[in-house]
Amino acid sequence: FGPVSRPWAMTFAPFGSWNSPSSGVEPIWGQPTSTIDFCEPNYVMPWVAEFANSVSALPMVWLPAAGLRQAWLLGFGSEIVVAYAVIFVVGIGTLMFHATLSRTGQILDEIPMMWSVLALLH
Repeated sequence: FGPVSRPWAMTFAPFGSWNSPSSGVEPIWGQPTSTIDFCEPNYVMPWVAEFANSVSALPMVWLPAAGLRQAWLLGFGSEIVVAYAVIFVVGIGTLMFHATLSRTGQILDEIPMMWSVLALLH
């Protein structure tokens, strides 16, 4: 499987695209190896594959981390702590996937999502 190209998709490129043939800049994480590529230009800066998706994943890391800390400090039940923890892990995986567009990042994004559904339904 290789990256999917969607030339019909609307794109967001506030800084231009670093992976254009004329830029000559190699992305830090290498070329994308994921089987999914969203409708955002890749590597608008050389260290982040999908800038907007990566930035939008930050609240999925920060908010559950803050909630996890508060739940732990206030002595909430383990079900609340687990709920915050699984959402935090999903946020980390999402950030890693959209920052790198690697197959490994994709797996670290998708599997915690499945785990979180199972944990939250339990």
